[in-house]
Amino acid sequence: VAGGLCLMEYALPEMIDNWTKMIEGNHVTEASQSLRDTADRIQNATQTMKEQIKKT
Repeated sequence: VAGGLCLMEYALPEMIDNWTKMIEGNHVTEASQSLRDTADRIQNATQTMKEQIKKT
């Protein structure tokens, strides 16, 4: 479980940044908006997990 949390803490934010950079300035399509929305949800979930880990 700890390994998975480390992956979430370090890899996901970097992946989100990469996805965001790839789609910045491009025409917004249904697919790109879906990707942005999904990236935002993942980023929020990652932040929530970090906060929960700090509380323990």
